[in-house]
Order: sequence, then structure tokens, then C-alpha cells
Amino acid sequence: MQTNPNSTIIVGQELFVNAYPAFETLQNMGFHICACSQDPSLFRQAIHTKQPKLVMLTIEQLSDPLLELLHELCTTGKIIAVVPNNTQLAEYLRTQFPITVLHALIDNTALTDMIVGLCASVSAVTNDSIHSMNDTNIMKSVTQLLQAFGISANRKGYHYLRSAILELYAHDQIGMHVTNQLYPKVAEIYGTTRYCVERAIRSALERGWENVMPQTVAKYFGSASNMQFRPTNSEFIAMAADWLRMYFNNCN
Repeated sequence: MQTNPNSTIIVGQELFVNAYPAFETLQNMGFHICACSQDPSLFRQAIHTKQPKLVMLTIEQLSDPLLELLHELCTTGKIIAVVPNNTQLAEYLRTQFPITVLHALIDNTALTDMIVGLCASVSAVTNDSIHSMNDTNIMKSVTQLLQAFGISANRKGYHYLRSAILELYAHDQIGMHVTNQLYPKVAEIYGTTRYCVERAIRSALERGWENVMPQTVAKYFGSASNMQFRPTNSEFIAMAADWLRMYFNNCN
């Protein structure tokens, strides 16, 4: 898997110890892992010094300094929060901030895949020429859409799907061929194949669509809300990108 060797990840000291095999794997892939005390002032100093691509920390309760830090972090949209044994706090963070929230640490392989996926998604948006909107708002909107459709962030297909939607939105290419153009582009970002991208996206959509509510489809896709069956990968990506365009055009 191809990874930018200059990618820096700041992680809370406790998380670093508890998930050391995952971070060791990331270091071998070219990431620079910086373990740091979770004191908000020290964390902020490390962030300003290191300019990380991703930040990962444990949140057990909120304080004013921590809230200030979260608001500052979310100007970049690059954060994973582990919230153990507190569903209410996890839901609050998920609705108030454009971040990935985990209720507990997942296994090391899944955690590694998630971190690589998030870093690649950040790179995909940052490298695109989207000047009319704040990139964080776009990322937050796509994240909210995928969560609304029950697509979990701990699945590879989630990250592939988010990158595909952002790619189509950013370039606004009418008639862009998903199989021959979009999948290879996403595969290049993640260092995988277009076939893996296609399968993972289909699996994520199938799982999410099992419990999707009609009003959710109506909210995001309007006239497509009478769909009785799950849309194809291409249909979902296209409708999501169209929703983004309409949403941000209305905001202007």
C-alpha cells in the first residue's frame, strides 16, 4: 500500500500503548507516529509543531480546554476520537464535530486500514482545487450522508465511497465513467485495485441499505426517494455528488 512518507499522526499516549501493533505497522508503511500526552495545551503545541495529517485521542469526558481543542482540530477535519463506554458522549461528538468516533478500540488490522483510509481521504480533498467551499464543510457533509445511510466508518468501503463522491464532486465531470475512471482514481489513492474498490463499496452499500429509512432517501435524493431497491454503486455515487452540488449551491 503506497503511503506518503511525510504523513504525521499524533496519538494520545494511552492509545499508542494500547494499539501499539497498529501504529508499528503504520510506521513501517512510512507514517511518522508521534505519541503525546493528552493534556490539551501539550496536544495543541504538538499539533502546531508537527502539522499532522491525523490526530487520534481518547475522550472520556468533556472540559472547556478539550472543547476548544476539538473546535481547533475540526478546522482541518482530521481526527479520530475513541469514546469508551459512553454512548451519549459519542453521539454528541458525532453530531457536533466532523470527526470519526469509535466506541472502543477495534482490532489492529481494522484500525490500520481505517487510519490509512482517513489519511488518503484527507489527501484526496486537500489536493483538489475546490475554492468555492471550505473543504472541511464538504468532508463533514459527505460524512453525515454516509452515516445517515448506515455506512460504518470501520469498513474499507466507507473510505473508498467517500473519496469517490468527493472526486466526482470536485471535478464535476458529466458522464465520468465510474468503472474506467473513478474506481482507478480511488484505487490509486489507497494503493489498491479498482476491483477491490468496487467490491468494498458494494459491500458497504449493501450493509447500510438493509436498515435505511425512506425519509432518509427522500432527504438526500429527493425524486429518487421512491426507489424500492438499493441503487448501484454508480447510481449512489452520482446521486451523492449531485446532492453535494445542490446543497452547496443553495448555501452560496
